[in-house]
Amino acid sequence: MKIQAPVYKYRQIADIIIRGITDGRLKTHDRVPSYNEIISQYGVGKNTAIKALEILRRQGFLETISGRGTFLIGGVNTGKEKKSTVIQIIVYNLTDHNTRDFSTKIISGYEKACDGSIYTINICSLNEKNILDPANHLIREKIRNNEICGLVFLGMGQKNENISFLHSLTIPYICFMPWGIGVTINMDHEYAGHIASGYFNKKKIKSIGGLVGTLESKNTKYFLKGLSERFKGTVNAALISPQPYTQAGGYIGMMEILNRRKGPTGVFLLSPVYIKGVMKAVREKGLVIPGDIEIISYSHGTEYIPFPSIIFPLEKMGILAAEIMLKLLKGEKLKKKLYIIRPEFSS
Repeated sequence: MKIQAPVYKYRQIADIIIRGITDGRLKTHDRVPSYNEIISQYGVGKNTAIKALEILRRQGFLETISGRGTFLIGGVNTGKEKKSTVIQIIVYNLTDHNTRDFSTKIISGYEKACDGSIYTINICSLNEKNILDPANHLIREKIRNNEICGLVFLGMGQKNENISFLHSLTIPYICFMPWGIGVTINMDHEYAGHIASGYFNKKKIKSIGGLVGTLESKNTKYFLKGLSERFKGTVNAALISPQPYTQAGGYIGMMEILNRRKGPTGVFLLSPVYIKGVMKAVREKGLVIPGDIEIISYSHGTEYIPFPSIIFPLEKMGILAAEIMLKLLKGEKLKKKLYIIRPEFSS
């Protein structure tokens, strides 16, 4: 397509693009032609192409992301209000080793899925135990200032008042917790229980115990449900020890289990953080793994585990979260709000 009139060619090009926006041919997040593409398509010089896009940028229609291109951010709107293209990921305490391994794998998957899109990711780590308390003010301020367009929560606490806060959000959000509100992504802990029971059955284990963060956790309940459904031996509640996710918790819990008069011959660990403490307790008791006792542990896929493990599909969860968020930002309706991904077994 050639533009015949020699006057204000850049204005004509800008008007053509604006008409495409107003009649719906161009939509929010569509990629805008590069300078070279405009030069080739309209037969103009580089300065004209630059001026044409600058008009659209001044009106709030465009945003250029280095290495990705220039995108529409005003869509069919008037162009007066510039929309944010930043997705905020809020993480609980990236200084904690366990949280860091868990979160970085998810974020890696998220970044892969967003690569090449208009969106950029901003990560905020809060060290308070229940991160929605400080995040409450942080989020509201960023939404009010049009600084973010979507939210992803990793590792939050579960106080009722904080959960209700999520209902008031005016932008799309995704939780990596089994809260049952909003869009939630979680690992299939019931299937993880099936994996553990299959391993113990294969080893002909008759009695099992385990270390969990808390018996009240939905994830723990789902795991125990899956375990009990298929394990051929006995799941003894007295041999399940709730312990904090620390090495010390692993040591204390394992010693508690092994000191029982009728201890288990199989143990499951619902966190890889327990492992060093568990190994210390086993050595002090003079036991051998495998042989005297069989152990299977949850894994983030980043740590060395000297026995079979159930690997969290963290990167897949991150990719799924990004795909869902991109749909939400385009205004698409989801068929469901709860997404479950099965873990993998590693021998």
